[in-house]
Amino acid sequence: MKKLLRTLFGCLCALCLCGGAFFAACTPNDTGSSGMPPSSGSTGSGSDSSGSDPSGSESDSSGGGTDEPDEPGDPALTAEDFLHTSGQTLVNARGEKTLLKGTNLGGWLHFEGWMDGGGGIEPNVWGNHQAVLDALGERFTDGEIEELLEIYQDAYIAESDLDYIASLGFNLVRIPFYWTEILDEDGNVKENAFDQLDWAVENCRERGIYVLLDLHGAPGGHTGGWVTGGFTDSNEFWTNETYQAWTVKLWQTVALRYKDEPAVCGYGLLNEPVPPDGAEHADNEREMYDMLYEAVRAVDEEHIVVMGAFYNFDQLGSPHVNDWQNVVYETHHYDDADKSDENQNNFMASQIAYINEYKVKWNVPVLAGEFSFWSAENAWRSWLYTLSAMDVSWCNWTYKNTAQDAALNWGLYHLPDVESVDYQNDDFDTIAAKWRGYATENYTRNEFLRAVMSDAALYGWDKIDGETLSRENWEATAYTAGETGHALPHAFDGDLTTFYSNGEAQQSGAAQWIEIDLGGETALNRVDVFCPHTDYARGYELSALVGGEWVTLGSGTGYAGNLTMRFDKVQATQLRLALTADTAVWWRVYEIFAYLENEAPMPEN
Repeated sequence: MKKLLRTLFGCLCALCLCGGAFFAACTPNDTGSSGMPPSSGSTGSGSDSSGSDPSGSESDSSGGGTDEPDEPGDPALTAEDFLHTSGQTLVNARGEKTLLKGTNLGGWLHFEGWMDGGGGIEPNVWGNHQAVLDALGERFTDGEIEELLEIYQDAYIAESDLDYIASLGFNLVRIPFYWTEILDEDGNVKENAFDQLDWAVENCRERGIYVLLDLHGAPGGHTGGWVTGGFTDSNEFWTNETYQAWTVKLWQTVALRYKDEPAVCGYGLLNEPVPPDGAEHADNEREMYDMLYEAVRAVDEEHIVVMGAFYNFDQLGSPHVNDWQNVVYETHHYDDADKSDENQNNFMASQIAYINEYKVKWNVPVLAGEFSFWSAENAWRSWLYTLSAMDVSWCNWTYKNTAQDAALNWGLYHLPDVESVDYQNDDFDTIAAKWRGYATENYTRNEFLRAVMSDAALYGWDKIDGETLSRENWEATAYTAGETGHALPHAFDGDLTTFYSNGEAQQSGAAQWIEIDLGGETALNRVDVFCPHTDYARGYELSALVGGEWVTLGSGTGYAGNLTMRFDKVQATQLRLALTADTAVWWRVYEIFAYLENEAPMPEN
């Protein structure tokens, strides 16, 4: 059935191709270039259908193509869902803002042996995609290799996986692929080049999930010899004109096939590019990106092109200077030198500030395309909620993983006991049997990551189920006027680039505070304090004046990003946020919002 669907989809595509020590007072307002506060009107979620765990029963979902009329509640993407950029955001053809949230299908069409079926090659025990192909090529015919790869790929991702991904509220999968998925080792387009991608696009479209096609490994290697590029210890793409020509051919072939496809949200030209060291390192990277950008634009003027801001934004340069239109800049975020909660919180805060700086300065949308904060729960939650607040799309690395330490949260599913292929001795049937073992039904679900990511996707800051309270009649005061240039009004101006700073070390005892007169009795059950910086409140207490008496609504240890405080509904006239911990760092507050959420059940933790 899977092959039949691919064949039918391929035929349809072919037919298409033919044709702050005194009291300071302020009056907050709700205006700002960032578009804050968020509302429930954005279209950032995926299908809300109840998908089953792939380790359980089979999915019986079905769907139609883009030419069929939508049924009521049908999540399928149509031509009106075709995405393009608008300033710092993504919008569909109806002009609606769309925030992408999801996961990577790493290890499916691109082997990284430390996390998938490509392990077991000596002396490189991690393996890599090219090494797998070379090892198989020594013992099997091209036809047998293709058959084995199809067995693995069909097992690794199935329709039940896509059902589950949609049920989490995700509307994005980033699909990393190795160049040999499309071209053979002579640079020719393979007959079965689009078997898996067509199947993924068709089935994701039916479920309201966008697909980002990511070239994870280019011909000759392009990542400085890292295993992530599929060709360890090789970096010849940058200097080999043949490999460059093949990559141009690859992207033009892909873009031509999907140029009218609304479910494909964009083309990720090169994952984590690492040109050879030297003075012209950055110039070389921009030159190659420009070459591939022009190649895509020659056949597809409409799809988003995704550029990797790797290692940083400045290395890539502004899209306006590069004369790139309808592009998204993609960032990756890992700090594995110190996995402590404190360090990960600080790292997360620095990365939020980093993204926001360039997103605003260059007026370009950003996708956080890979990240992990290991076991730092606050960092995970705050990261995802804050990105959503900033209109930054996101997808974690990755959906499935065989890494041995599940606490590192490398995937939504974890397979701790996996039997690697012995490429020198296993016969065809043994390899096939082992690779069938990578079906998700054999994995263990990561309950922490499922809860935190689904909560962010379904109930994130951009998905307020209820009322965002107006700040027009609020009157705010603070125990101190604050640092010069960072006065209290900045905590209520709707601009994520400005902030209030107290200008001194934080102290316990609730002597440092901000009070808000709500302008009358107000019903609320949630307060958010946004601080994407290391100067976040190390300890806090939130109180409300209810019926003439102060009532504590919540207290705890703060964290960087978006601190969300939920409580039973109160009718309050004032709010007070006070500090309760001693630390040398100052206190920043970028924004304070209040909400009256509908009383809907939250996802189980």
